[in-house]
Amino acid sequence: MFSTPDSIESYLRDTLLPLWRDHGADRKRGGYFDALGPDLSPVARDRKRLLVQCRQAYVYSHAHLMGFPAWALDE
Repeated sequence: MFSTPDSIESYLRDTLLPLWRDHGADRKRGGYFDALGPDLSPVARDRKRLLVQCRQAYVYSHAHLMGFPAWALDE
């Protein structure tokens, strides 16, 4: 599927980051969902894990540093 580092970066920028931006952020209560179901709806959990919150904050801030779209910093 990925033959070059550029193809991995493109998939991350154009597919994965927008997917988690659109479906993974909890717009009502803040933070991020731990998992998404096959239909991209959040998987219900009683609580949010701190590790997930930290990881998502890191991923979006690092994406911004790599020159990804400006919306990455807003997440």
